[in-house]
Amino acid sequence: MYSNILDTDSDHYHQEQTIFDLTPFPMWIFDLETFRFLAVNKEAILQYGYSEEEFLNMTIKDIRPKEDIPKLEKAVKKALTRKEVYKESLYRQKKRDGSIMYVQIKSNLIYYHGKKAEIVTAIDLTNRYKREQKIEAQKEYLKAIGVISQMLLKTSNWSQSLHECFKIIGDTINVDRIYFFQNNLRQQTTSQKIEWSRNHIYPQIDNQELQDIPFSQFPLFMEPLKNRQPFEAIVNELPPSSTREILKHQEIWSILVLPIWIKDDFAGFIGFDDCHRERKFTEDEFQLLYSLTSNLGYVIKEQEAYQELSFNEARFKALIQNSKDLLAIIDDKGNYKFIAPASKTVLGVSPDEFLGKNAFDFVYNEDAPRLKQQLDELLKSEYISSEPYRFLDGNGNWRWLKTESSNHLKTPFIEGIVTNTHEVTSEVKKQKVDELRVSLTQAVGQPGTLLSCLDEALNILLNLPEIAVSEIWLVSNDETRLDLFSIVCREGSLSSFCQTSKDVNSLVMGDGLPGLVWKDDKTVVMKDLSSNERFCRPEAAREAGLHTGIGLPLKYNNEFLGCITCFSQYIRHKNSEVVSLLTEVSQQLGAVIKQKITEVEYRSFFNISPDPHCIVGFDGFIKKFNKAFVNLLGYGENEIVTTPIFQLIHKDDQKEAMERLQASIKQASIKGVSPRSFEARFLTRSGHIRWLIWTGTIVPESKIFVAVAKDITEQKLAEQEFRMAYDRLVTAQKIAKLGYWVREVDSEASYWSDETYKIYEYSPREFTPTMENIAKTFHPDDRYLIEINPIKRLEPGKVKSYEHRIITGTGKMKWLHQEIRLVTDDQGNPVRIEGALQDITERKEHEEQLSISNERFNLPCWPVTKLFGKSIIKNKR
Repeated sequence: MYSNILDTDSDHYHQEQTIFDLTPFPMWIFDLETFRFLAVNKEAILQYGYSEEEFLNMTIKDIRPKEDIPKLEKAVKKALTRKEVYKESLYRQKKRDGSIMYVQIKSNLIYYHGKKAEIVTAIDLTNRYKREQKIEAQKEYLKAIGVISQMLLKTSNWSQSLHECFKIIGDTINVDRIYFFQNNLRQQTTSQKIEWSRNHIYPQIDNQELQDIPFSQFPLFMEPLKNRQPFEAIVNELPPSSTREILKHQEIWSILVLPIWIKDDFAGFIGFDDCHRERKFTEDEFQLLYSLTSNLGYVIKEQEAYQELSFNEARFKALIQNSKDLLAIIDDKGNYKFIAPASKTVLGVSPDEFLGKNAFDFVYNEDAPRLKQQLDELLKSEYISSEPYRFLDGNGNWRWLKTESSNHLKTPFIEGIVTNTHEVTSEVKKQKVDELRVSLTQAVGQPGTLLSCLDEALNILLNLPEIAVSEIWLVSNDETRLDLFSIVCREGSLSSFCQTSKDVNSLVMGDGLPGLVWKDDKTVVMKDLSSNERFCRPEAAREAGLHTGIGLPLKYNNEFLGCITCFSQYIRHKNSEVVSLLTEVSQQLGAVIKQKITEVEYRSFFNISPDPHCIVGFDGFIKKFNKAFVNLLGYGENEIVTTPIFQLIHKDDQKEAMERLQASIKQASIKGVSPRSFEARFLTRSGHIRWLIWTGTIVPESKIFVAVAKDITEQKLAEQEFRMAYDRLVTAQKIAKLGYWVREVDSEASYWSDETYKIYEYSPREFTPTMENIAKTFHPDDRYLIEINPIKRLEPGKVKSYEHRIITGTGKMKWLHQEIRLVTDDQGNPVRIEGALQDITERKEHEEQLSISNERFNLPCWPVTKLFGKSIIKNKR
């Protein structure tokens, strides 16, 4: 059915022509037989770029892409025979400059100057079309992300699943080849492990040249990957290099490579090749690909953890059978339920002899109360480690043991306390020796006279239960005799022995217990002192009840300095534990006594110290320094004493250092106030910076500051590295508008990252992210999402996604996309909920604008349709 346009001479025609020209959308009339333009309005001339004269010499085929002309011809052919007047369709149109736009065509069939024609209105929907295509692509990307995430996180065969993921991604972003390379960090090489390619692309998975490739062979893209950055390039734009030649040889036009990092390890990378076009990957494509690398890193980490778990399980089984440690299970009372075969090796007792008995039956009486208390504490906790205790072995000897105990009373198939026990007899003995040696060394080495220091050392020996009297004898300066230098004894009847001993104050070699030690040059045990002819004080020993004497040589290198003699009322055996203990201690004590004797000459502590020491005058000049000070800073001795210490300090730290020294000098007069430590950067002679932390003391009388420093340069460098890494992470989150939060299941409050606070437009000071406060930020229509306990809607290990609105701290409404998951412990019990969120307000606003645009496009067409509708009605009449 065709409508007639009125005669061109009529007034009504001129009115309609004016409306035709002034319509704000391109309009034209074309001949259905010849396709030629019969009339165009001003908007068509403006938008398409042709003049009216050019339009009238063209056909509508000239404004259509060549590949769309068959579709046009088919549509016009149908128009010649169709009965309905009005038609609406979406087509591609070509402007004069060759650019393509997507237009909505609305048309009516008419007669124009006696010709069958069609009047057309074209509405430009290019932006709308592109936005819709972008949204559809995003939906496809999100769908792909969900699929590959599920495939990788649920798979038991991650390499096979990864190949399937490659196909999904290849089809989604239209690339020709995807591949995964795994790194060998020890050898600094990489090898291709998995590849997917389209049927017409030659695969490279069997290419041996892609195995064990050194990182250094392809620095062009390996360097950014090692810095956690992607490598993207159009191959023809790459600088001349071996990388460019290899890519061109494989007929690759465009390439993108993303690194895979597991914590701090560069585990490998995934590459994407386009072999047909030069392209730059979009932000949405990057998001999809980053999701793949992130999930793959997680899967590799889980696989490594599983392999380690399997290895640990196998190793544990081997340990049970072959371990020298004593593994056992006891109940809450200490009764044995199980004990490993190693009990025979460790204690000389078979497992059967332990079963049904209580562990405390074998523990030394003095140690049992302490262990029972620890068992009670363990029933309320998960783990405890005992201090060494004595345990009876199969030969009736007391062995020192140490036990780590884990509470598994509620663990199925165990239902007991698992103990891992190992012998520490030698360690305990060494510890006792070390403790006694340290105590004696500190006593001898402390400030004071030689006599007072040795008196204190001998008193320490009296702390041993078996020792009642202790003496020290030193070789005279002419090396002809031993002189009694110091003697101490317990109070009571032993004081008479001490008084008698002071009368026997000098012995020659071979005379008495000290003389025998000097003569034999070894430890001597003398028994039955009251009747021993070789002992010089038998009557005094009888009155004091002393039975045994022990003589211990004190030597420095091969020089015999003297001896220590100890007397006991209990020791009966030469090879007793105390004799062995004292023998080992005395072997190490000689050097300390020698050092004390020669303290004035050597000033050992000041010179031997590995840390820098110096004495600084109130004038700022260094008066004295040790070798460590010289070795650290590298200056010559003359340079050090002629240069104020502040000139060795970095210029940015000089002011604070001077203020600290001046403040310390003022405080020196205040009793009990010590200078505070401070840090400063020192410049070495070679120009390097060393961070030193200084402590010391002020001696006002001598107007000096005695200082000791600790080199903390490596610590400072590590702190700077950590701060830089943290700043990079924060920057990445800000750029991506990504926030992170986590909440323990037994806590009401969550932890928020800085970016999360920024998205919510709160500061940590003004907002505490409790469940109640977070619920208040949700839009009232979306609040139901958080009012239900989230644990009930989450499955362990699965990621739950949803979108919702919030009201920020400034009153703004935002849209958020959240990904949350429930984390459980090894028994499957929920322990925490964690999530990531992204501000998607901009995307939501775009979607709303599209909806509004649809309404606006339909509205302007109403007057035109109504106008020509009237003509149609009149013609019908």
